[in-house]
Amino acid sequence: MAAPVAHTIAGIAPGARPTAAQDRAFEASFYAAARSMPSHRGGGILGHVGAVMPAAQFLAIANIAAWIDPVPPVQPLVIPPQTSAAITSIMLRQHH
Repeated sequence: MAAPVAHTIAGIAPGARPTAAQDRAFEASFYAAARSMPSHRGGGILGHVGAVMPAAQFLAIANIAAWIDPVPPVQPLVIPPQTSAAITSIMLRQHH
C-alpha cells in the first residue's frame, strides 16, 4: 500500500465570515484529504470522500455504489497459531 499523502486543509479564521471562494477552497481541500486515504467502501476510487460528502453529490461524481458504512464484526477475530505477520496484518485490517 502506498504511503499516505499529506494534505493541508484550507483554514478559515475563527469568527470570520468566509467568502464563497474561501468556502469552496475549504471544501475542495477537505475532500482532497479524504480522497487521499484509501478505502474499499463505495468503490474505493475516491478513498474516504464518501464518508464526508453528501450521498447525492458523491453518487453524481462517482457513478458507483454509494459509500457503505462499516459494520462492526459480530464475531471476535481469532488468529490461528503459526499465522505469519503478513497474514495477521491482513486479517486485522479486514476485521476492523
